[in-house]
Amino acid sequence: VQPVESTQPLDEFRVTMRSAVPAGANVAPRGSEARAGTPLLSRGRVVDPAAVAVLASAGKARVRVARRPVVALLVTGDEIVAVSDTPAPGQIRNSNGPAVAAQARLAGATVRLLGVAPDRQDAIAETLRPGLAADVLVVSGGVSAGDYDLVEPALVGLGATFLFTKVAIKPGAPLVFGRSSGTLVFGLPGNPVSAQVTFDLFVRPALLKMQGARVLARPRVEVELATAVMNRSGRKSHAPARVRFEGGRLVARPLRSMGSGDLAAHARANALVVIEAGRPEAAVGETAEALLLSNFLEDDGGPL
Repeated sequence: VQPVESTQPLDEFRVTMRSAVPAGANVAPRGSEARAGTPLLSRGRVVDPAAVAVLASAGKARVRVARRPVVALLVTGDEIVAVSDTPAPGQIRNSNGPAVAAQARLAGATVRLLGVAPDRQDAIAETLRPGLAADVLVVSGGVSAGDYDLVEPALVGLGATFLFTKVAIKPGAPLVFGRSSGTLVFGLPGNPVSAQVTFDLFVRPALLKMQGARVLARPRVEVELATAVMNRSGRKSHAPARVRFEGGRLVARPLRSMGSGDLAAHARANALVVIEAGRPEAAVGETAEALLLSNFLEDDGGPL
């Protein structure tokens, strides 16, 4: 095959070749992409646009995929009001419900919203009960050590057993995990950033595993710190940061955050800088591990 730009038309039926045409030039031989019997896609891969193109070219109109897990989601707290409402003193809008539901959908799940339950054990149990028919039950709030943290006893009353009830990370220490029959049960902290971080670290991998995914965790890279990061919590810390390529290396600029309720700082972050429990400070120029978030390749257009 000769490219048209290497030819000169003579008349209606003839052209002149401006250069020689080697045998087989610009021809894709049959079987050149893969030999017969060579797997084109492997089990556990996400069916993304590139995979769809491969399946279509191979004539695979129907393929076997994993079922989307069903996640039942409940938010607890007397102080929670609807997103469209104006909070009174002592109240906050329900940010955890929409945020965690969005995280679950991005992880491939189907979400059933159970609403918001008040801080009463009987009401929590009654609202939770339908969620135990789902593959995964996620509860936000009510899992710490306060007088109104009633999720655990409510779940125990419904037959749930727990494998752990606390994790040594910041943010997100009050995290519970267990099961009730065939349902996995996660109790996330009520603080908004804690809920999102613990979902990413614990619930998201579980949902991906249920779908047969090979890659379960967010990418982890080594970064150079542009500013110091303190960690006096005694737990493994996950600090919000903006990570960019600068001079051929990944540089992390930790963001000023007011803590586990600072949704604005978390939304601006494209990574979490991980500082181990035994490291009280990581200085400027030192390296640390960073967990890249789903918006890593996006630019928020704002200053760092």
